[in-house]
Amino acid sequence: MAPENTHLEQVSIKHRKISKNHFNPQENIDEQSKIQLVEHGGFLSLPHSISEFVIKSIKRRTDLIIFFCLIRYTLGFNRHYCKASNTFIANWTGLHAPHVRRSLKNLKSLGLVEVISPGTSGGTPTVYELPIIKNYLEWRAMDLEKPGRYPQDNQSCYSKSTKLVSKKEKQNKKVNTTLSQKNILPVSLEEYISSIRSPQKREQEDYFLSKLLSEFEAYEIVDSLTFIQQNGALETKKSVHSPMKYLSYTCEQILQVVNKNKSKQRRAIEVQQEINENLVEEKLKAKHDSDVLNKAIQLFETELSNDEQLFYLDQYNQNNFAHLQFSMPKAVVRTSGIKAWFKERYP
Repeated sequence: MAPENTHLEQVSIKHRKISKNHFNPQENIDEQSKIQLVEHGGFLSLPHSISEFVIKSIKRRTDLIIFFCLIRYTLGFNRHYCKASNTFIANWTGLHAPHVRRSLKNLKSLGLVEVISPGTSGGTPTVYELPIIKNYLEWRAMDLEKPGRYPQDNQSCYSKSTKLVSKKEKQNKKVNTTLSQKNILPVSLEEYISSIRSPQKREQEDYFLSKLLSEFEAYEIVDSLTFIQQNGALETKKSVHSPMKYLSYTCEQILQVVNKNKSKQRRAIEVQQEINENLVEEKLKAKHDSDVLNKAIQLFETELSNDEQLFYLDQYNQNNFAHLQFSMPKAVVRTSGIKAWFKERYP
């Protein structure tokens, strides 16, 4: 006898099927219409106001698709930034890479997307920030802190990261409480703190990290930490024994250097992208011209007899190249003549 809950593993409701693993939206679609899905579970809670704002603000369809991809990997992970290469975005959205680059450029010009850290040709993805998601997460954190915002008996429906905490409880917390307990601290900072062997030094660095987090964004601390790990101290270029302590009084100076370097890198990347886009456009134009020429040759040979072709090309040669002191190659005369005939015949 089959178990009683067998029918619960897969239930059909009208035209939707729910499985115990994940919802498959392609169950009742023809095989030819099915696509390769990247996502196989989970959900994204997007406020209606953000959804309406985005749809009404972004006019181009490709820009809208790419922006929703970035929302998926920012708000979908409860953060305001994400790492994403053009190839990854193209695979997730099904768009071509040139369209991805053009749409990202449009979104940056609209102020909807900002580049925190440019990617490299070596495979390091670009880090994007969505200001609207950043503002929403900050608003939500403040909103959850309001006393009586939610009924006490409904707190179980929220995750631990959004559990209501009174001001008194916050004041009683240790000073080394960091954003890692809110699932926002970048992995690189968590790895750095956990890699310190000495308990005293770890506690000291965690303390200065907490102070830094009250003044700077987490990604700014990551950039500054990476800079001094690679280049050493600003003044001496020597390795820094306690990076967080050092950054507690030099972070602003280091960020100026980091941002200056980022601007140079960003400009170099933009120039290279423009060059690549121009090359793509030139290739597309060359292909278009080739297709038009092939079509013109086909119509020229179909509509005119051999004698008419020779007569037209001879007249074209005399009218356009007779003044030259040398004979134009027959291939050039034929190609130019057919183009001229095609323009006259099909303007």
